[in-house]
Amino acid sequence: MAPQSRNIESEPASSFHELRSPRHGASSTTASLKEDKSSPLDSANLLSIATIWWLQPLLVRGYKAPLTEDSVWELPKKDQSRLLQSRFDSSWDQQLQNTKKKRPSVNVALWEATKDKISVAMALYLVSATLTLVQPFLIKAILENLEGEDNIFGISSGYGLAVILGCVAFCGATAINSAQFLTARAGCNARMVVINSVFQKILRLSATARRTMNSGEVVTLAGVDSERVMEAYTIGLWCIISPIILTAVCILIGTQMGVYVGLAVAVMSVAIMYVALMTSKHIGIYRRRISKISANRVKLTNEVLLGIRVIKFYAWEDSINETIRQIREQEVALMRRYNYLRLTNAVLMFLAPTILNMVCFLVYILLDNTLDVATAFVILALTNACKMAFSIFANASVAVSEAITSTGRLSDFLVSGEVEEAQHERNLDHEKAIISFTDADFQWVEDTSTPTLSSITFTLQPGTLTVIVGPIVGDGTLEQLKGDFAFLVTSPRAKPLHDSGGNDGNVAEQQGKMQESAMNSLTAKQGESKEKENSKKLIVEEDRRVGSVRMKTYVNYLAASEWNGYILAATIFILFTIAQVSLFFCDWFLSQWSKGSVNLSQKSSMVVYVGIVVVSLLLTFIRLWMMLYIFQMASAFIVCAAADPYVLILYLPVGYAFMFAITLYQSSARELKRLDSISRSPFLNLVSETISGIETVRSFKMVEQFSSHCEELLNNNAKFFLLFQSASRWFAMRTDWLVSVIIAAVAILAIATKSSLGAAVAGLGLTYAAQLTSSFQRMTTLTTQVENIMTCFERIAHYGSLDEEGFKRTPSNKDALSPAWPKTGNVVFENVSMRTKNL
Repeated sequence: MAPQSRNIESEPASSFHELRSPRHGASSTTASLKEDKSSPLDSANLLSIATIWWLQPLLVRGYKAPLTEDSVWELPKKDQSRLLQSRFDSSWDQQLQNTKKKRPSVNVALWEATKDKISVAMALYLVSATLTLVQPFLIKAILENLEGEDNIFGISSGYGLAVILGCVAFCGATAINSAQFLTARAGCNARMVVINSVFQKILRLSATARRTMNSGEVVTLAGVDSERVMEAYTIGLWCIISPIILTAVCILIGTQMGVYVGLAVAVMSVAIMYVALMTSKHIGIYRRRISKISANRVKLTNEVLLGIRVIKFYAWEDSINETIRQIREQEVALMRRYNYLRLTNAVLMFLAPTILNMVCFLVYILLDNTLDVATAFVILALTNACKMAFSIFANASVAVSEAITSTGRLSDFLVSGEVEEAQHERNLDHEKAIISFTDADFQWVEDTSTPTLSSITFTLQPGTLTVIVGPIVGDGTLEQLKGDFAFLVTSPRAKPLHDSGGNDGNVAEQQGKMQESAMNSLTAKQGESKEKENSKKLIVEEDRRVGSVRMKTYVNYLAASEWNGYILAATIFILFTIAQVSLFFCDWFLSQWSKGSVNLSQKSSMVVYVGIVVVSLLLTFIRLWMMLYIFQMASAFIVCAAADPYVLILYLPVGYAFMFAITLYQSSARELKRLDSISRSPFLNLVSETISGIETVRSFKMVEQFSSHCEELLNNNAKFFLLFQSASRWFAMRTDWLVSVIIAAVAILAIATKSSLGAAVAGLGLTYAAQLTSSFQRMTTLTTQVENIMTCFERIAHYGSLDEEGFKRTPSNKDALSPAWPKTGNVVFENVSMRTKNL
């Protein structure tokens, strides 16, 4: 393979070998325009970064008109590939020098490249966790104020407590979203480093090392393992934060309900976390098995795409399809088990707060204690504070487990053998030639009348390698190839590729001409090509849909499960509604029980409560978990309104602000995701094509150009991906700010209407209002995931709509054909004499 690349330093010409986003050819910008497109994140102040305010102008621009590649800022300087790669390489080289027996670790080198962002994010997570755990005690203080009792804060003003609760929620939301922005940024950096490291290694990989792996494994490292590492960096810190939060919650529950209750909750928390970790371990095992099969499938698919003409010429479609189908069936079977384990893990983590509530109240009642309103709702608020810690821990543990597998494979790849570095080239222009020919004649056979090569004149400089190639029969043709290592097959008496009746065409000669043409294309400056004016792309630009994702896309996605899309959507909605109603009924019964409205004994009430919880668990386990947060969020709004109808007045401006925020977010994020998906293909194609054409790249000394080209493509893709992640955090932060307003308003209205509302109803409303923060967080994350899936599904569905060749057909009128018509396509030679041209 001889990649027909371009001069990286000049503006690209229209060629499908550009491996760029399809619209790049239309974005010819000047230096001044590039300055205008520089990222504001480079010059933003601390407050703007913390609140993600620097992103506001781009979202407004996307709200007014669909974003294009020209309207998006460049990647921030600190996030560009070359700077990150230099940090990674420095740490990796240091490990190689200091490591004797132990294998160097990619994780250490990635940490060196991203530690500044991860360290700040860790501090912000701790601040957010602290503020989140303060909220239950502020709720308890408000409830005690409603009942005329003193509180631990010593604040007698209920309105003051309500304002403090709103401010704490506001600051906590800002801290956690800032932390998640930094981890998303670090994840983007880690993904770029992994892909670039794989590509740089490909350029240096020795032939011996390449024999131990196939192209599918290498492409999987760049395309799949990089995504696993990115996900681990994005949410992996929750593997540390979650145990810290759970430990603090267990201690706080022990201070409120006694040591034995705290120990019981700690034991249950450890059991849940242990099950999650064991499940994650098995998920990692399945991921390793899936990766091996996926590598084989990717390798075979690439080979099919490269050799599709040969497959069609020989009518091998059926056998190739059957081979791919068998591999895919093995992969899908493993993925089903893999997803079942992920689902079990996620549902268990989602239901963990409800299980902890049941354990708390069960042990508390068995110790002959009486449940009161303040104690019930502070425990309910504390366990709800664990909701995010539990739910994200499930995904985080899986992500870290998969990333460890990926980084292990990456470490093995990076320590494999490399080609020896070329020695420093000397200035050979003025050195005396050591071999010189002038009008020389060469021949294969002694005493022949006609020389094989005639009138050859050339000089050979010291330290160079020159390969001379001529036709075997000989007509004086001479081809000289320039390169570190370039050779052609030149065995005497090689048979011609075809006989045209004139000069014999040698296979090696044809290859030499093709490589020389490729070399000219590689080294030509812009404007030198004679054919450039009339050239067109071999592959047309990839189109993208603009605007919102249509409802039909969601229905078609559900219909891919071989069920009716509309019926499946309606069934999911009904089941989720039933599940959320059952969970709400648990909390409602607890509020009635704590204020003494249930005419049952404490133990009888406990039996009823446990029964309701068990039914809720069963209802939740039989269905998927993804959209449950949306239903939970809706139920939280309903409960807040039921607790105090005056809060409905606040819902109007807050609802309008929320709809404006989601419109502003979706109009930009949707297009950014589409641009991200389109710009990912070029560098993945570059990786795949470089693997098969690495000899040509090295021969024509294009290693540096290809290395720079990969960094350019990575930066081009990363700017869309980083802005998409930033937009998600911007939306999550704004919605959490609105939730803080609702929390403060519910608290203020509870104080204002305490004579008619009651502590139990107020506690239920405050508890559900506090849940909105975690619900909005998860809703934002899941909405982003759904948007990702739908925009990707749009591209897949587009391929399904392309024109296809006709199916193989069996003639229906075979019997009506003339008897003389050939029944088969065989060619029979009878009494035929043939010979090739005499030498």
